[in-house]
Amino acid sequence: MLVPFEKYSLITSISPEEVHDRLAASVDTSKSLFHASRGNKSYYGQVSQFSFKIQRKITYRNSFLPVVKGQVSSFAGQTRIDIQMRPHVAVSVFMLVWLTFTGIACIAVSLVLIQRLMNSDDTKFNPALLTPYAMFIFGYALVTFGFKSESKIAKKFLADLLEGRKQ
Repeated sequence: MLVPFEKYSLITSISPEEVHDRLAASVDTSKSLFHASRGNKSYYGQVSQFSFKIQRKITYRNSFLPVVKGQVSSFAGQTRIDIQMRPHVAVSVFMLVWLTFTGIACIAVSLVLIQRLMNSDDTKFNPALLTPYAMFIFGYALVTFGFKSESKIAKKFLADLLEGRKQ
């Protein structure tokens, strides 16, 4: 997949009600334009009885900060939390468009280079032809590293808070 996405489950021995209570105590649910400046909780979002949608409060800019969604259910005498993480929808759409167009440009450049090789064209190689490849690699690395660095923090937060183990 071009845009990062993570899906996993945590299993914990605490009850679904306790999961809700712990999340509600750790997540700022008040709505504010400037989330990072409000309160001492490290996450903001929505927490309901059997689901949540949260993001980490940060004081710096990271457009690839994961939106963490979870569903809480009972499972064989334990509690299961199914978690999905992905960048904000607008960021995902932008990066999908960016990577699609740069990918098409990479294919076009590759076809031109193949045609030159097949025709034994003696024109010199132009390094500018590598630009679409550089743009594709830069875009992919930017979204992947920006997202993965923050998703590790969110995973640790949830595992510690909910005393969960990854399934």
